[in-house]
Amino acid sequence: MIQAILKNENYVGNLVYNRTSRRLGQKLIRNPHHLWIRNTAGVERIIDQDLFARAQKLMAERYTVIPEDEMLRRLRLTLARKGKLSDSIIRNADGLPSTQCYVKHFGSIRKAYALIGYKASRDCAWYDARQHWSDVLSNLVARVAEALRTELGIQVNMPDDGPSLTLNGRRKIRFQVVRQLAKRGANQRAQWRAHRPKPDADLLVILRLNAPNKEIQDYVLVPASGCPRYLTLSDASLARHRAVRVATVDELIAEVKVRIILSTHAAPAKLTQQNKRRKLSRPKTKNGLAQH
Repeated sequence: MIQAILKNENYVGNLVYNRTSRRLGQKLIRNPHHLWIRNTAGVERIIDQDLFARAQKLMAERYTVIPEDEMLRRLRLTLARKGKLSDSIIRNADGLPSTQCYVKHFGSIRKAYALIGYKASRDCAWYDARQHWSDVLSNLVARVAEALRTELGIQVNMPDDGPSLTLNGRRKIRFQVVRQLAKRGANQRAQWRAHRPKPDADLLVILRLNAPNKEIQDYVLVPASGCPRYLTLSDASLARHRAVRVATVDELIAEVKVRIILSTHAAPAKLTQQNKRRKLSRPKTKNGLAQH
C-alpha cells in the first residue's frame, strides 16, 4: 500500500495514461516508461515534487542487480540464521530478494531451495504458480474492461494498484484469486478465505480455485459495502455476504453489466425522491402557495 502511494504520480498532480495497452485480439501489455503520456498539473498536488523525487531515487537504488550465486548465498545464510525458510521469512529478511524474484531466476522456489540443500516442510506449489495466476487475472481484467467499454460505452481504467477496474472515474471493481483451504476432515465443506486489502472497492470479483488449486472452479461477486477484511466463502455463506456465484467468464461479465446498469438507474431515482421530499417540506405563505 505504502509503496503504491510512493509510486503514484497523482499525488504530485500528474495524470498518467498509456501505462498499459492491448491490440485487438492480443494480450494486455505494460508499456515502457517512455511511452507513458503525462498530463502535468492535471489534479491538485498534495505532495511536494522534490520529496516525491527523493522517494523515487531511494526506491530505484534498492533495485540492484544481484548475481544468482549471490542470491543463493544470501538464501543459505538466511536459512542458517532462521533454521527454516518461508515466504514470510524471505520477505522480511534484509538484503534478500523476494520470493517472486527467486521464482523468476530459478524456475520455482522449490528449485532455489534444492540448490542450497533445503527441503520445505510445506507445499510450495502456490508460490511457483503466482505468476500464472497473475497473468490469468490480467487477462480477465482486460476482457471485462473491453466488454464494458464496447457494450455499455462507459469509461474504464485499469489502475496500477493491483488487478482492478475504475468505472467512470468512480466505482471500482477488484479481482482476486483465492485457494481452497485444506479440509480438516472428510466431511468438512469446501472453504475459501479471501483478503480484502483495500476498502476502496465497490465490488469484489473472487476466482475460487478447485481442491487441487490448479483450475478455476467458479467466480463469486461480492458487494464490498459492509464486507469484513477477511472473508470466508463457503457455499453456505454466500447468501450471508449477498454474493452471487457464476460458472463462466461470460456469465461473470453479464452479472457485472447488470449491476452497473442497476446502480446507474438507481441514482437518478434516488435523487428524484429527494427532490420530492424537498418540495413537500417547503414552507407555505399566507395564501397557501409554496414559496419559490
